[in-house]
Parts: sequence; C-alpha cells; structure tokens
Amino acid sequence: MPDFATWLRNRNNQDPDTTALQTFAQPRADWPWWSDRLVDYIALIQSANPPAKDDLISAVSLNYGRWETQQKQVGGLLSSLTRHAGTLLLSLFGLIMASAIIYGLFFEPSFLRLMAATDQARGLITFLFAFATIAIIILIAIATFWMPKDEVEARFNKAKDLLTIIIGVLGTILGFYFGQVVTDRHTANTRDTPQTAAPAPTTNTSATFESRPGGVSPLI
Repeated sequence: MPDFATWLRNRNNQDPDTTALQTFAQPRADWPWWSDRLVDYIALIQSANPPAKDDLISAVSLNYGRWETQQKQVGGLLSSLTRHAGTLLLSLFGLIMASAIIYGLFFEPSFLRLMAATDQARGLITFLFAFATIAIIILIAIATFWMPKDEVEARFNKAKDLLTIIIGVLGTILGFYFGQVVTDRHTANTRDTPQTAAPAPTTNTSATFESRPGGVSPLI
C-alpha cells in the first residue's frame, strides 16, 4: 500500500475537489510527500491560504479517510499490529513484570527469604535499576531516528529530563552498592588474616663461670 501522498497523486477520474487538490499539490515543493499525517497536509493548506482553502481541506480530509480505509483492508491484522507496536510492547513488558512479582510473592516461598538477606536484595535492586536505565537509554536512542522530525525535539527534551532523574538515582545506587561491597570485602579479609604476636624478649639466664685464683666468678 503506497503512502498517502503517492496514493493521492495517482488517483484518476475523481471528483472536482480531489482534482483541485491534486492541482494545488503537484507544483508545490513544500508539499509533505514524506508524511502520512493528516495534520501536516491541513497545516500546509492553511499556511498557503489559497482562495478555495476550505474546499481543499475538506478534500484532503475525505481522501485521507479513504486512504486509511484501503490501508486497513490491505494490511489487515499485520498493519494494525504495526501501528500499535509500541503500546503492545509496553503492555507486554508490564504484564511480564507483574507476573514475575506475583509469582515471587505468592508462589515462590524462597523469594521472600532471599529478599530478607541484605546482600541479595541490594544486588537485585541494583541489577533491575541498571537494566531498566540502560533499556530506556537504548529506547530513546532508537526512537530518535524513528520519530517524525516535528516530534523529535519536543519528545527528546522530555526524555532528557527523565534520563537526568534516573541517571542520578542510578549513580547513587551503584556508588553505594559497589562501595559497600569493597568495604565488606576489606572487612572480611582483615577478619580472616591471622594476627602474629610479636616475639617476647628473651632473657639470658645462663652464666658462664671462669676460674680465677681467688675463686670462681661468673662470666656473663
């Protein structure tokens, strides 16, 4: 199924309003051939302000509805899934996370015991937050190239605000986690290292005696 601009340009034997719309669009270099959004076409007609502006807007809206109907008929289920891929993926991710939490809380007794251990809970929280942050960064990077040009700036500014918040929290969590791990390891090594006592001073109690004419005297 061609895009809307190509579909509209190739239509033949149509009503006078559609013919007038084609005549208006054909010579224009700023006609949004790259877009499949109705608002882009209506905005261009309004900015150009031709004499038959209302008729052109009505014609482009009517033809856009026809194009959408044909697109749905041709694409079927696959086209519908493609248009709602983002919503479906987010819903699937939320369902997986909710299922994992419910399973761990109500169907896996060892989960609560593991979470009661400080090291286990700290490691799990750090991993989940780091994984989620990296996933959001990758998602924003990919979406920057997929989004329409007129939406990139507005959405990217909101994405930067979100990244500023989560990266700050991530840095705090990672710093505390790895700092605590190093401290615990150093404490354990200090505790396990055997302490060697300093040797006690020795006292020489032996005495050597030598014979002298006047008697025997000790020689130290």
